[in-house]
Amino acid sequence: MAPPARSPGTGGTLAYYRLYLLSGPNGRFIGFEEIHAADDAEATLVAERHRGPQPLELWCGTRRVKTFPAQEAD
Repeated sequence: MAPPARSPGTGGTLAYYRLYLLSGPNGRFIGFEEIHAADDAEATLVAERHRGPQPLELWCGTRRVKTFPAQEAD
């Protein structure tokens, strides 16, 4: 796992999260985005911006924080 990042201007540390892109509802991980956030709530807000036609899972180390189902096309 990457070392904690520093929060700009506050001196606080940020937690390291990974947002995994899945191939389907029960699929495999096919990619990920790294997220550095102060807490689960902030990481979840960042992850929401990545939602689309494939399901996502947000993890912090070995802890699954949230699962995002695929969004249907409008």
